[in-house]
Amino acid sequence: MDDIKKYINLHKGKKAIICGSGPSINEIDFKLVSDEYIIFCCNQSVTALDKCHYFCITDNSVICMDFFEHGVKICDEFIALGPFGTPANLMANNNNSKIRNKYAELIKNKSKFFKRSGGLPFKKRGPVTEGPVGNDVVHITTHLAYLFGCREIVLAGVDLTTKGGVYCNPTSYNNEVNWEGVALENSDELLDNSFKGWEEIKEKTKDVKFLNASSKSRLKELFDTIDKETLYTNRHHQDNS
Repeated sequence: MDDIKKYINLHKGKKAIICGSGPSINEIDFKLVSDEYIIFCCNQSVTALDKCHYFCITDNSVICMDFFEHGVKICDEFIALGPFGTPANLMANNNNSKIRNKYAELIKNKSKFFKRSGGLPFKKRGPVTEGPVGNDVVHITTHLAYLFGCREIVLAGVDLTTKGGVYCNPTSYNNEVNWEGVALENSDELLDNSFKGWEEIKEKTKDVKFLNASSKSRLKELFDTIDKETLYTNRHHQDNS
């Protein structure tokens, strides 16, 4: 396990975009996003981007998906948040030894392993001795961005409205994505629990500005919805100067 304390405030002063796998992620042109943002991709959201700073997972069902290789290739760093500890433990869920070895080699020089803690989202008292907390991969990755020093966090593709395995379109990944037999499909209960987690995060975290990136997201009930063009502002001005 890597020591989370070494990474506290790594990106202090930067803003973050946390990418979930909801269909609305396809509304954003990430090639135009300003370099003031650190981009964290969760699970399948990597199939809608051609580069990101961090590719984050919290369970090893993603290791069984073909898009895992794409995610590792487009990220600066791959982050496993959970009880894995080592690449070997992370890969154990994939029954194909050839693919396990291939993936282990891919992540060897660009991976971090952080322990995932229980408890309430965004636990703030006492020294940081363990990793991020939360109810699902986006909660946990958002807390990671917080620990890394980001205090303005845009939530993109976190729709919480689509059930039955409806995810983003793989615009940068050239194959279809099929979760059947690998993971549970989205359900009302899972989506409601995630929304409750965001309610709790909003209540307990007063030093972060959260922004919702899509009018299609249920998070518009909690956070201000931004015009996605504002994500492009700096780079757009640079390109036209």
